[in-house]
Amino acid sequence: MSIYLSMAALFFACGSDSGGNDESSDETVFSGEEKIIVHAADISKGLGFGLDVAVSDDYAIVGSPWYTFTDDYSNTVLSAGAVSFLEKNDDGIWEVKQTMIESTPCYCHKLGYSVSISGTYAAAGCQSGFGAIIYERTEGGTWEEKQVIDLFEENTLSGGDVSISGEYLMINKYIFERNSEGTWEEKQELNGSDISVNEISSFGNSVSINGEFAIVGAPYKTVSKATMAGTVYIYERGSDGIWEEKAIVHNSDGEAFSYFGTKVCISGDYAIISDGGTSHSDDDEERKSGSAYIIERSSEGNWEQKAVLQASDIQDNDWFAGGARDYYSGTVSISGNYAVIGAFMEDGGYDTYGTDIAVDAGAAYVFKRDSSGNWNEVYILHASDLQEYDSFGFSVAVNGSNVLVGAPCEDGGEGDGYSLSGAVYFFE
Repeated sequence: MSIYLSMAALFFACGSDSGGNDESSDETVFSGEEKIIVHAADISKGLGFGLDVAVSDDYAIVGSPWYTFTDDYSNTVLSAGAVSFLEKNDDGIWEVKQTMIESTPCYCHKLGYSVSISGTYAAAGCQSGFGAIIYERTEGGTWEEKQVIDLFEENTLSGGDVSISGEYLMINKYIFERNSEGTWEEKQELNGSDISVNEISSFGNSVSINGEFAIVGAPYKTVSKATMAGTVYIYERGSDGIWEEKAIVHNSDGEAFSYFGTKVCISGDYAIISDGGTSHSDDDEERKSGSAYIIERSSEGNWEQKAVLQASDIQDNDWFAGGARDYYSGTVSISGNYAVIGAFMEDGGYDTYGTDIAVDAGAAYVFKRDSSGNWNEVYILHASDLQEYDSFGFSVAVNGSNVLVGAPCEDGGEGDGYSLSGAVYFFE
């Protein structure tokens, strides 16, 4: 089954799940209040802290793919990468509990390029190198590396995107399950049914799994002769343990180089998809500003388009939902009735004269599903300490009433002495 999302039919004015993959309660209330700003434990080495983020209840994981490791002999490994585990303390304040690197740090592996967390399980992928590292929280409250999954033999070019939900794990287009001994075993390689041999589609560039549903982005897929318009695929796990393709989702108005599906996230019966190619505006000057699509699973089990989301203060090159960000990331997350979309090149709002406050400071937009099923913009989030080029909103995650926003280019330390060290912001 193919779904073509018609912008003209679906678009409505805004303002009228990791990400968070776990569904939240209908009673969840988000106030939009910034609770705390967190920096890497060792800020001098935390380069890119917040490039990717994920949150699950009282636990969070933050990637620092530009982290540079120096051993006891002063040997330096550039961009080896690291991940940090954050938890709420007894006072409800988020703090860094652990920072972990590869057991053998490698040059430019960039561990933490992609992160995901589900309860006491977590996963981190690399931008280059092997597949992923799986972590588990012990009864004593520490996080331990449990398994390294190597995908070199699968002919993958990089570790790529990861997503974990309970005892299911996705790395690129591969699905793993945790067996009774606690080992993660590869169960299935997914493929798009309409992808021909040797076709460049980047299938698996973005993945998300929630329970027995999975979604895969192929942002380089050519659609109706539109090069790199992008396609998304939805799968469901059958009673026999086989994951079957249930829907193919296109953006029917997508132009070439829209990269539809650069980022995807699924939560229960809802999914959100980034689209960087068009703005749904008649004003050509506002094109390439980005949008996000909401699709919903009906009572009959069919996935149907419900909304196209855009920033109420849309501007050219804000890169809302990733904009024309090409292959890297689209910064969207959904959990229950809330969706969060980043716009890391937004200029920090406007002063009383209508002038941009801070170039590329970044923003994150919160949408809520109302009782009629409409998705409405309810908050525009900015960093309380916003500055130019911080890239706030480069990554976002929502779970319940927790919203986590990454700003990997924020300059930390006294007097902003550590350039591009990064920060994450918690909102509730």
